Amino acid sequence: MNGKTEKWVAVIDPYSSGNVLPQKAREKGMKVVRIQSGTDSELHPLDIADIRISANFEDRKIVFTGDIQSTVHELEKFDLMAVIPGYEGVVDTAETIASELSLPTNSRELIQARIDKYEMHNAVGKSGLAIPRQNVFADKKAACRWIENESPGFPLIVKPAQSAGTEGVSLCHDLLELDVAFAKTLGKTNILKKQNSRLLVQEYIRGTEFVVDAISVHGRHFITDVWQYRKNVVNNNNIIYDYAELLDPSCPSLMPLIEYQNGVLDAVGIRYGASHGEVFRTNDGRIVIGEVGARLPGADLPLALERATGIDIAGLNIDSYINPQKAIIELEQLFMSRNKPKHCRVVFPVSEKNGIIKRVRTDLLHEMHSLVHFVLPQAGDLVSKTVDLVTAPGHLVLVHENMDTLKKDYEHFRKIESRLFIL
Repeated sequence: MNGKTEKWVAVIDPYSSGNVLPQKAREKGMKVVRIQSGTDSELHPLDIADIRISANFEDRKIVFTGDIQSTVHELEKFDLMAVIPGYEGVVDTAETIASELSLPTNSRELIQARIDKYEMHNAVGKSGLAIPRQNVFADKKAACRWIENESPGFPLIVKPAQSAGTEGVSLCHDLLELDVAFAKTLGKTNILKKQNSRLLVQEYIRGTEFVVDAISVHGRHFITDVWQYRKNVVNNNNIIYDYAELLDPSCPSLMPLIEYQNGVLDAVGIRYGASHGEVFRTNDGRIVIGEVGARLPGADLPLALERATGIDIAGLNIDSYINPQKAIIELEQLFMSRNKPKHCRVVFPVSEKNGIIKRVRTDLLHEMHSLVHFVLPQAGDLVSKTVDLVTAPGHLVLVHENMDTLKKDYEHFRKIESRLFIL
């Protein structure tokens, strides 16, 4: 059948939480073309698992090998409504292709401000919003000179300019730890399949970190959910996730965060689709950006949100492109009729060892009354000692009407997690 006789949506690399996008598009009457960046042999095992989920809802597949114009030519055969990124690593590719096809997308001029944290923070700072003190470096010597002459002093955060989660993020207390951070991160290929050619050196923010997610339509932003992170520092300088807890976004104390994030979205040129923002409220009362991604949040936060509130941000993400008026009506109604959410936490397991899993003790989870979903590695998989979000062995979604029940389940999990994987 000719692709011009039906409406299509293209999804590039439907990985992580993006693995539901093909299904959501199908549910809205769309045909789906999956664009895969790279050949099958280049796929990460986690990517393959996500493709198995999304493959049931795709109608065509195109392999993208880096040639934008060739891919645009292929997509011109379809009556295409949108090109949507499935995860952080292909935001720039999706937006560039959408722009070439004159489809709804974000500001092309500010694309670097959405994928490069240094450019992102600069764009936010130029808009008049507060940002952390920072600079970016391709070598350690230049970083040391900046630290000596201009930086706010130790401790400092060192992280790739383009990365995801806490991969490659180090908390450095002195020049020796800075040296270690540069040695283990600079020049390496990260989870986004990009080389860490530059490292961001940034003041360490003392305060509370929040997630502020949104759907944008025609440049109008609707904040859909707010979470509070709890993270821990291990081995003195590695930052790992403990959990994310859903908050009630109608709470007056969160309004300054929401207003700040609206400004961030304008500053980096986000006009359509989902965005995932991380924002700090510092101990001295400032609000500053962590980062923002022009895509759905990961770690099954969309699923958790839907279980706790009924809000389907993956579906709203699709609608913002293919049916913007419908999206606006639904989002406006959401704000007028928003109910208090159920209590919800997304919990990140911690592994203390490296090894091959022989068995997963899922029976230890049976007593958790609030557990509604989990993703864990399976027998035969390699588990690594947890040093960042990438090495966290999965996640669990806890949802319940009673906060005491949820807290009890969380505490139970932390007690049994050392016995969860038999190596």
